[in-house]
Amino acid sequence: MKHKITTFLFLITLGFSFNLFFTESSQAEVCAKTNGGIIMKDPAVTTQTYTDGSDTVDAPFNYADGIVDSEFNTNNTNACNEMPEYYGVLINRIAICKEDPYVDGANPALTSCVDIVNKPANTTYTEVSPDKENDLVSEGLIDSDLIIAQGSYPYAFVLVNNKLKVKHVQKYVEPDGTNATMRGFGNGATGITGTYCYTLEKTTTYSNSIWDGAYKTAMGSGTIVQAGDGTNATMACNDTKATADTSAEWATEIIDHLGGDISDKTALVSSADYSIGTGVDAGVDLANYMLKAGGLVLADNVDNAVRIGAIYRYANPVVISENTVGIKFDFGTTYGSSIDAMVDGSDKVWMKKTGVDPFIMKILTRERGAGGAARIGSWR
Repeated sequence: MKHKITTFLFLITLGFSFNLFFTESSQAEVCAKTNGGIIMKDPAVTTQTYTDGSDTVDAPFNYADGIVDSEFNTNNTNACNEMPEYYGVLINRIAICKEDPYVDGANPALTSCVDIVNKPANTTYTEVSPDKENDLVSEGLIDSDLIIAQGSYPYAFVLVNNKLKVKHVQKYVEPDGTNATMRGFGNGATGITGTYCYTLEKTTTYSNSIWDGAYKTAMGSGTIVQAGDGTNATMACNDTKATADTSAEWATEIIDHLGGDISDKTALVSSADYSIGTGVDAGVDLANYMLKAGGLVLADNVDNAVRIGAIYRYANPVVISENTVGIKFDFGTTYGSSIDAMVDGSDKVWMKKTGVDPFIMKILTRERGAGGAARIGSWR
């Protein structure tokens, strides 16, 4: 039996915990804070490093609560996860599925899926923030009342553009809580210094590779920045929060691959199974794809890897019944931005890059009570 759900209850909200599911760049954890800012230990005073292969990397921050990361076996870091103040995602498709759509090393199997959103030509970003609720109908992602077969749906498939966006301001402090001096975008060796650092309208890639002209053309991006110091820094800094708030711009991160050899455009890891995304949030496992534009075929080159396909496996399936009157999608971006720094040869800390990490999605439904439409239950 199929069931009609009223469109005015199709909403996107932001909240709940999020953990990274990519395994290479922009890998950060929450950093230690005091006085409302991330603690930066001045490299000229305190030397902190970690080892990455044969490289020794300066690391002016520490993970909170003494956490030691599993990759580098250290509490020291040069990157910190934060919940972005604003997060932008271009949604092409959201579907719920009765059977697992993930096929390792092969195209997604979507025959058991029911589309809730299917907008392959969508060019408008959905902008989410912690205090905002997005109505998918008013945003044009759902055209009319939706018919969904009653039943249990343990999986969801989400297709988004591989260019993700954030807008964010971050404060930095010394260990004693006084304002730290960070360096942002600017000419020369000093850049523009400040305590509050904010995103600029610049485009980077997940791997921090600029690839080549063909890649820029394929991504529709005229300029891709290989983030670093000086004019290659992709954040700016100043000492006034109000100025930082009004100056912050949308930064774009192109997710160019899921890991692997970034020296070869065809050495693309285009699928990653649930083993890397097990338990990314309570009751949610994750697998993912890099896909071609249509969202149905695995990418085989970074030039055609233009869509991210995320598959969520839920311990508690989405249940559609004759009493279901609404669906809400919770997009978790609690740590959806990785703010990456670097230390130059003069022990100056530069705000190198704002990495953008994909979201985790939970699905909630709302049921009509026994008294009919006038009695609608809570989201669950």
